[in-house]
Amino acid sequence: MPSLYTSIQGSLFNGDIWGQSGAWPNKTTDTEVLGAMEILAAWRVEIVPTLKEVLVLIPQLISFVGMKPHPHIGPHISFFPTPEGEGGNGYQVYQILVESWVIIGIWPELGFCRIVLSSCKRFNPNAVASWLSKKFGMVTEQVWGEL
Repeated sequence: MPSLYTSIQGSLFNGDIWGQSGAWPNKTTDTEVLGAMEILAAWRVEIVPTLKEVLVLIPQLISFVGMKPHPHIGPHISFFPTPEGEGGNGYQVYQILVESWVIIGIWPELGFCRIVLSSCKRFNPNAVASWLSKKFGMVTEQVWGEL
């Protein structure tokens, strides 16, 4: 059975995934207009961080990619299961950025940690993967594309 990332790679991005260099194909300028395009990248890491570690990681990640958190909206934490008992046992931390958003989802019982960054500002997904691997061990899966 294909993973979620394989499904996203095959359908959402229609196979238009960049090579291992993380370079931006057919781009001749770094000029960008926020909202004109979006880059979506996702990673799974080997070591599942605690909620405290995630709350430290988010501003570090935002700084690493040269982005800014929304000045009036702090991180939002959703805990699972919901009051109705749905969603497994874990949590997701959402941070709205000036350039878009970042979400880190953690399900400790399943050994699952997913980091998703969406932005109108260009960033190098492979550089982020390398940075994440120094924080949380091997990046076990990654996918990215331009929408």
